[in-house]
Amino acid sequence: MPRRQRAGSAQIAVKKIKEIYRIESRLRDKDLDESEFLNQRKTQIQPLLDDLKSWLDDKAEKVRPSTATGKAVSYTLGQWSKIIRFLDSPYLTPDNNTAEQSIKPFVVGRKNWLFSGSPTGAKASSLFYSLIETAKANDLNPYGYLYWIFEQYAGKGDNFDNETLLPWKCDKEAIKKVAFKGL
Repeated sequence: MPRRQRAGSAQIAVKKIKEIYRIESRLRDKDLDESEFLNQRKTQIQPLLDDLKSWLDDKAEKVRPSTATGKAVSYTLGQWSKIIRFLDSPYLTPDNNTAEQSIKPFVVGRKNWLFSGSPTGAKASSLFYSLIETAKANDLNPYGYLYWIFEQYAGKGDNFDNETLLPWKCDKEAIKKVAFKGL
């Protein structure tokens, strides 16, 4: 049968999940305060999750656990309490794509860690990766952010309050003015 006419388990599950994402996206596009966002999310998405869970429970009874579908259903049901946690916090999303994308540079370049030279070198590398990814997550130019940090920290000594270097406390205008001049 043509792909669009199939109605297998995977296609049904994807259709149900797509609807959850569609509503989540629509709610995030609205300018809602946190409590209203959570209220609307629970009102609109909770019934879809309940339907998906019910469908999965039904599938678990009908599909052999050793099949690919059976394994997927079993895994999903085993993770259900974690899957639905996003309903309780406006900061959580139905997936972990943001976290996955932020660790992608480490996964792609994992062999580079072999060249850290020592545990101290690996620790320094992880510190810089953390700073760079934190800058990106806060919509800051990583080069400008590091430059700003080094300027702020230079010569301050051990009594310096490192909290003042956090992205949400930094001078965003100063960071925007810093341009990468090449190596």
